[in-house]
Amino acid sequence: PQLVRYGWSDFVECVVSNNDSLPASPFQLRIPVPATSPSSAERHTVERQHHHHQRSPSHESPPTPPMGFNTWNAFHCNVDENEVLSVARAARELGLADLGYEYINIDDCWQSSRDAVSGRIIEDSARFPSKIDWLAGEVHKLGMKFGLYTSKTAITCQDRPASYRFEHIDAQTYCDWDIDYIKIDRCGGAGWPSQNASWIRFKQTLDKCKHKVLTSVEYCREPDTCGQWIAGLADLWRTTNDVQATWASIMSNIHGNDKMAKVAKLGHYNDPDMLQIGNPGLSISEQRSQFSLWAIASAPLLISTEISSLEGEALSILKNKEVIAVDQDPGVDAQSVQGTLVKSTTTHEVWVKRLANGDVAAVLLNIDDNSAFDIVLDWKDDLGLQQNARAHVRDLWQHKDLGEFTGQFTAKAVPPHGVAMFVVSPKDLYWSLYDVVCLFLSFFHDGRCILGSMW
Repeated sequence: PQLVRYGWSDFVECVVSNNDSLPASPFQLRIPVPATSPSSAERHTVERQHHHHQRSPSHESPPTPPMGFNTWNAFHCNVDENEVLSVARAARELGLADLGYEYINIDDCWQSSRDAVSGRIIEDSARFPSKIDWLAGEVHKLGMKFGLYTSKTAITCQDRPASYRFEHIDAQTYCDWDIDYIKIDRCGGAGWPSQNASWIRFKQTLDKCKHKVLTSVEYCREPDTCGQWIAGLADLWRTTNDVQATWASIMSNIHGNDKMAKVAKLGHYNDPDMLQIGNPGLSISEQRSQFSLWAIASAPLLISTEISSLEGEALSILKNKEVIAVDQDPGVDAQSVQGTLVKSTTTHEVWVKRLANGDVAAVLLNIDDNSAFDIVLDWKDDLGLQQNARAHVRDLWQHKDLGEFTGQFTAKAVPPHGVAMFVVSPKDLYWSLYDVVCLFLSFFHDGRCILGSMW
């Protein structure tokens, strides 16, 4: 048998009290393990060398927003090594890993205590009997990356030991375990008085790691305060409260994220939190809208639902290559890394991102609760193009080329809380001084430029 620890706090969505005369939390249940399964000691020692295979020594930030999976919405505290491996294998089998969903990140509840002598964090041995470094190696063998969670305070949001005053030790431990992604939450207990003190300490040690460890921190919500320095300390930063599977939460988070747009830069991204696609609470139209809005905003795309249960329209949304391409596009210049809200009315919004090849991605969002609306995308007012410009329009959800249009395009009957998403490709070439200079650089200085941008 194998011990698995559960606690009533793990079931906050299902129960409000212990009515079954079970032992007080935490309690342990014995579950059978197939006789053919290797022992934890055997699994921990097999092929330990794989931990370091094909690990990059580079400390450069990733050029595109990370994609992957976070355990929280799927499992909350009911997470263990078997669940994590099943998620990684399902991501590979469903083709999600091949589309770029490469990070498998454990959220809260994996840790249990600290070593009294070294101070190193210790994983919950009932849930992770084979140890975290073994689990990281198994995920790496699948060609994927592995992430963990902590908090910059003394305890995590689920009352587990966190990193306050242990930042250097924890960072070195994560490096030794070959962790690729660290989420640093802001929870309870004691903490440093300065907002960035913990993050600085993490960075000092992680910068010495032999492989890149992506850091995601909470929070930075103000472009003119922490926004002035956050990109020097983290790869990602949460800009909003935790996203819920409600339309109000989706809209609150994307609007809060939008005001931080000027802070985003290549390799450093604003994070409006995880995807709710596949979870109860949002209609299919609303799920499609979240995915479109997160993509236009160049947000991290972290699935947080039971991947093995994904099917039908929810899976189709997550596998839309054309929408993913917009999210991963670096933008035409330093000011275009993140798409932004360019028009807001009582019935709809227009979001726009200028792409690296000179095209423009646009999301037309119906914010009305009840009625479908036609939404006009105007070349001049919304996209900054010449009013009489000709442009080719492609629908990213219908996967159809819709033809060439002059001046504007109208999306018909966009459903309530729904979107239409397009890539607009200008056809007329208006040579500017920018184009001439770029052409010179490309010929004589091995530079790159985008001609006929029409901006």
